Amino acid sequence: MKIFFYGRNCVRFPDSDLEWWLQASVKYGHDWMVNHVFADSIKARYDISIPPEKQYDCISEADVADGSVMISVGGDGTFLEAVRTMHGRPMPIAGINLGRLGFLAHISPADIRSAISDICARRFTTGRRTMLTVEGDFGKQSPEFPCALNEFTIHRHTADMVEVAVYSGGELLTVIHGDGVIASTPTGSTAYSLSAGGPIVAPDCACFVYSAIAPHNFSIRPMVLPDTSVITFELRTRGREALASLDNTSFLVGDGAKFTIKKSEFSVFLMNIQNISFYDTLRDRTLWGVDRRDNF
Repeated sequence: MKIFFYGRNCVRFPDSDLEWWLQASVKYGHDWMVNHVFADSIKARYDISIPPEKQYDCISEADVADGSVMISVGGDGTFLEAVRTMHGRPMPIAGINLGRLGFLAHISPADIRSAISDICARRFTTGRRTMLTVEGDFGKQSPEFPCALNEFTIHRHTADMVEVAVYSGGELLTVIHGDGVIASTPTGSTAYSLSAGGPIVAPDCACFVYSAIAPHNFSIRPMVLPDTSVITFELRTRGREALASLDNTSFLVGDGAKFTIKKSEFSVFLMNIQNISFYDTLRDRTLWGVDRRDNF
């Protein structure tokens, strides 16, 4: 088994114990790898050289076959990039949270040693998370992996409103005038969709949520649809460009662009370490139910 660490070039570690992170797997008889960008960052910040044979760009079928796992080091944005690196391959993944909220990357800096030890000893379970697949008019820079764990979004690129017609199974649901629209998985319900007023959805629900972004139609409300639905977004911008985003990757798209959204054939397998549930993370990150009066 290999442990694939994935990080960006701006990661700051909570302590100087980085070499322990990398060598912990060796104590359990496993190997480790680091993506090229992360390796360059480690060299620049900590003067630790990662040998070329310990660096990688993408994940292969052979990597999955030997039971390897992925650990992202950063925030939720880094986690989403790590998922994209796997290209739908069923490799368990966990995230060390060196960012802010950390709904996906939920391992806190204080728990890093115990979490990595548990992962090396394979003391974890996995939970399957739905992804969505998008086909449509992405323009010149079509996505290599047109899937998203959190959401697909169409949103304005200029100060002007955009108009998006939303269809389900070919039937018109609504036309949104505003900043855009989000199609979210249950996992993504605590991301952009939540900021746009969408509901929090338990990750094992078989559904999608579409939410308008700053709608000028006051009657517009988020809607939950079964994940067997095929959703279509049709963009109208009066000749201007807009942005279409798969998770945290955006593409310039033109007036009249159409996108079809459906449940992906791929899934993401999140590691559950030390029995930290989705509800534990939700309460911790949102301070859900915390009442300042309890401190008096």
